[in-house]
Amino acid sequence: VAVKVQRPLARRLAAVDAALLRSLARVVESLRNPLDGARLVRANVLGAVDEFCSRLFEELDYRREASNCETFATLYGPDGSFSQDVPSPGLKIPELEKDLCSRRVLVMEWVEGERLAPSPDATEDLPLVEMGISATLLQLLGTGVMHTDPHGGNLLKGPRMEAGSCADRALRQLVYLDFGLVAEVPLQVREGLVCAVMFMVQKRWADVAGLFNRLMLLPDWVLADADTLENFTHDIQLAAKEALQFPEANDVKEVPSLRYAALLEQLALLAPRYEFQLPPYFLNNARALGCLEGMARTVDPSFNILEKVYPFALDRLLSNPSNSHVLTSTLHRLCEDEMGRLSIAKADELVASAARLSGKRKRTIVMDSL
Repeated sequence: VAVKVQRPLARRLAAVDAALLRSLARVVESLRNPLDGARLVRANVLGAVDEFCSRLFEELDYRREASNCETFATLYGPDGSFSQDVPSPGLKIPELEKDLCSRRVLVMEWVEGERLAPSPDATEDLPLVEMGISATLLQLLGTGVMHTDPHGGNLLKGPRMEAGSCADRALRQLVYLDFGLVAEVPLQVREGLVCAVMFMVQKRWADVAGLFNRLMLLPDWVLADADTLENFTHDIQLAAKEALQFPEANDVKEVPSLRYAALLEQLALLAPRYEFQLPPYFLNNARALGCLEGMARTVDPSFNILEKVYPFALDRLLSNPSNSHVLTSTLHRLCEDEMGRLSIAKADELVASAARLSGKRKRTIVMDSL
């Protein structure tokens, strides 16, 4: 078995650090422009610190981590409800010795494996990283129960398995460890992310900007004020130019190339100007995708994470498993022409794109979405 024991005084030291961070946050929020008296940093800094510290204290309760581990295994493990949605050979979740666990002690199955820390010549690791990205997208856009700390120390390459018929198939299970940070992504955020991806690919920046309150990142007043919304939409478009590279007209690529780290950097620059809120899911989930993208780019510098995100988002939009009026409305808008009328050509383009990306026939795509 593997035994995890919390160091003495860990909670007390964390409480001291939290108090210092909150004091610093108050100082930052109190800074004023000497010309007009407006706050220099309009983002909710104290709220962000409180969110970070609350997650920190959650990690220090190993009973919570044990519960997270059980939930994760029930959803994504070999016999989990969504195991079939994870690329083969799937995920391995260590089994708990629940009777031996307490607030400061965690005991679970010992799993043999190697740390997933790809190097430029470790091409065998790329399918495993891609499996991690697929699993993370399932968690982020599908179920809403997400492991938000999938760095190289928490992901292992399981024992080697027999080679499959597909050359790019992972030859090992992906082992998840450390369930101290498992977040719940609200349904409205999952739907908002799907819609944002679809609008972003089609360069509909006003629609992207209009989703930021649904993503719980902006207070309602920003979108309610016409002038502020117009400025924000313009800034979103400028940010996209820094993070996205759209294919040329004759390029066969379905989606633009996204530098995820650059996108986060641009959002960070906008945060102080528009009173960004940082809900429980955002920082950790952003870090999760950022870690996995960094691993993939280490092996393949041309790796484009949007090529993984877009097919998943398109499938959720067309299948609409939660029968969401938001997804339905977005699908209608994507299929409208400039006059607001249904465009058969645009609808066919969406279905054709889904068929190409999934390998299914167009007829099957249409029937699955009805």
